[in-house]
Amino acid sequence: MLRRLTQTQLAEMIGTRQPSIARLENGSSIPSLSFLNKIAMALDAKIEVNLVVENYYANHRPPGPDNSILDTVTKSRYHSIQ
Repeated sequence: MLRRLTQTQLAEMIGTRQPSIARLENGSSIPSLSFLNKIAMALDAKIEVNLVVENYYANHRPPGPDNSILDTVTKSRYHSIQ
């Protein structure tokens, strides 16, 4: 996403200060969802969250029409409880 804004310009758009944007960019702080939402709104963007199970496909078949990840995980948990 290229908007050609300075950190100061973005900070002004969302009502914060430049150091907050700098910390977000360099990864030195964990932003709140409300902070990210303000940035998304200012940039006319959306927030997407992906949960990825590491090494899942090393031990399972890739999902297909009859084998979704949710079904596989649910079945595995159901069988391990019994």
